Amino acid sequence: MLQAKEFKKAEQAFAELYKDHTKNTSEQALFVWLKSQYYYHQQQWFGFNEQLSVAYLLRAKLPTNIQYLVAKSALQWYSFKGDFNLAYNAIYALDNIEGKQFSEENKLATIKQIDDLLARTPQINSQINVSKDKLSYLSLSRGSIKTEGASDVSKLQIRCADQVIDLEASESVNYIIDEQSRAEQSRAEQSRAEQSRRCGLLVKSANPAEIKVKQTGYAIVNSKYDAS
Repeated sequence: MLQAKEFKKAEQAFAELYKDHTKNTSEQALFVWLKSQYYYHQQQWFGFNEQLSVAYLLRAKLPTNIQYLVAKSALQWYSFKGDFNLAYNAIYALDNIEGKQFSEENKLATIKQIDDLLARTPQINSQINVSKDKLSYLSLSRGSIKTEGASDVSKLQIRCADQVIDLEASESVNYIIDEQSRAEQSRAEQSRAEQSRRCGLLVKSANPAEIKVKQTGYAIVNSKYDAS
């Protein structure tokens, strides 16, 4: 139906599929993957992003070949979006699918592609679409953050693996993540932090909102991403 662009029929089929075949996590994972393709074929990128993100989180519940497709699609999508944190994560996901070989040569070549793309992307523009009373999260790739349109949100936070920074909501917010955030860290912890800051922007609003985010400055992620 999707290949034939029969989207009305597909929509009805999805309703039946949801009713009868989402009883366990494996079925739910397959459902959201198929639903992501429904949005992809219609170029509805918000819906595609939502469904693909859930399928990627649940990928271990999928058959090997579909798990590979999900991880590969996630890599392409996150690279396109400029979400380099998750792009590096997806490379390691491809490298850890039981029963599917992802050669070291391909892995290193893919890492280099993302490294080069990150270097060629000094500014990353994103948009967070916040639903009423729900949390939305954007993983960050660069350390200087500017938001527009966050004057009415109830929660605005930078969340890193080692700290949480509450930001005061306003129409325009600027923040620079400290490269040396915790001087008291052990050497091993400092090494992990240098590999990847693993930070994100968390937003919650009592009403629907669209937050524009611009990332510039130094890269807070790299190919040494800690996939754990």
